[in-house]
Amino acid sequence: MTHFAQGGFRRRALLKAGGLGLAGIFAAPALAACGSSKGSTRLTDTKVDGDIGGTLNLLTWEGYADPSFVSEFESRTGVKVNASYVGSNDEMITKLRSAKGTYDLASPSCDSTGALIDAGLVRPIDQNRVPQLGNAFPKFRTAENVVIDGLTYGTPMMFGFIALLVNADVLKDPAPNWSLLWDEKYAKRSTVWNDISSIWNTSFHLGQENVFSLSEAELAAVKTELLAQRPLLKKYWSSAGELTELFTNREVDVASCWGGFHAAQLKARGLNVQEILPQEGFTGYWDTWMIPATSTNPATAMAWMDYVLEADVQKKIADVTGYGVTSQAAISNMSKEYVEGYRLEDPSFFDRASWWERVPNRQAYLDVLNEVQGA
Repeated sequence: MTHFAQGGFRRRALLKAGGLGLAGIFAAPALAACGSSKGSTRLTDTKVDGDIGGTLNLLTWEGYADPSFVSEFESRTGVKVNASYVGSNDEMITKLRSAKGTYDLASPSCDSTGALIDAGLVRPIDQNRVPQLGNAFPKFRTAENVVIDGLTYGTPMMFGFIALLVNADVLKDPAPNWSLLWDEKYAKRSTVWNDISSIWNTSFHLGQENVFSLSEAELAAVKTELLAQRPLLKKYWSSAGELTELFTNREVDVASCWGGFHAAQLKARGLNVQEILPQEGFTGYWDTWMIPATSTNPATAMAWMDYVLEADVQKKIADVTGYGVTSQAAISNMSKEYVEGYRLEDPSFFDRASWWERVPNRQAYLDVLNEVQGA
């Protein structure tokens, strides 16, 4: 890997829920945990009119429209690519609902795709126009949150997961448990991501079964545990670069991190760190390109979906963002360290991860985080 995401990257900052965003969509009783639900208004027509060309307007995360790979697509097709960036899935969905006809592609995370499909905000694709999809890891190609009744509504971009990261010079033989983030030996030497995933990690720590659909009582137990953790933390980190600097400056020894990403970045700086997949469980996510129902250029959108899954392009995207490739064809292009960091040759990894799902009582989760941080 040649370089990583800029230090200011802020992904999925989920401590706010816009009324038109995920919270509003998830509140609809017709939406089920995955797939299509009764009362769904999902679209089913895969027919595409028009040729590849014109302008392609992306609604996406920072790093997903970098000139290092966008320029080749523009050169091949004559298309002009424009990108608008968001900091959360809430913001993305709010824009899709309020600015219809503005965007040709969006890249929500996997916990948001089912709601977009059921709300009729995105359209299915013609797989014949995206042959590179056949090279994607099966998990991302066939997941129930993008494939419904034989129709495919999204194609993968990149993936990641949430892990533990420790200073291996201080923790010689760390336990593979989330409990490290509550260990008083590392008081004021630990940090966690300022994100809804902190609830999921805590839920694993408490031995709760389904971290994405906690009961009121289970959430109360999580809140109690997070309140106990709060005085032990150095701080909550928000951007990728912030956590990297905390370790680089020797301010922390234990953290929740973006798996694969932070360990590689810190090792490249000469730090002795160890990444741990907690035995209680861990979550993962992937970002999915989806075509808004009101896109005016779906043929070009599908050409982009196919392009970003090419092995060489996946490598370029990984170089810019530091995230995990979703095409198996790209593995041979990646360094040994990268392949090991993202467990690309470990089939069990994709089964062990709890991949992000929609949270039916999402606002309650966010309320807990806000209450803990405001205590």
